[in-house]
Amino acid sequence: RMRYQLPRLLVQLIADYAMFLKIEIESLPLALETIWSAKKIPVVMDVSGRIDIYFRYRHCSCLDMRNILLRSINNMKETSKANYLSLEEMRKSLVAGMKHGSNLVIMMRDSAPDMLSTFS
Repeated sequence: RMRYQLPRLLVQLIADYAMFLKIEIESLPLALETIWSAKKIPVVMDVSGRIDIYFRYRHCSCLDMRNILLRSINNMKETSKANYLSLEEMRKSLVAGMKHGSNLVIMMRDSAPDMLSTFS
């Protein structure tokens, strides 16, 4: 039992005092629960892409911002229509997460869209 309490305590201490925490994917569920119980929002960065797959299998509501950004760039001529479709897709993901009580995961991948000026 002490084996499982020590990592939780360690993650809690790091969540309180550190901005960044490097963990293995096997420790992710415990780390997320600890961060959520501390009333904080986790930001997970992963260059391997394994975390995207992890969240998809955990039945989270996933929003792929890279695809939305690429579609909005390709439809620059029809800006208002492209923004409307993008906002509608984001809204659907948010509503689905709220309806099913799951987490909303915004997967940025290798993109960095300006959310306020592009999608508002």
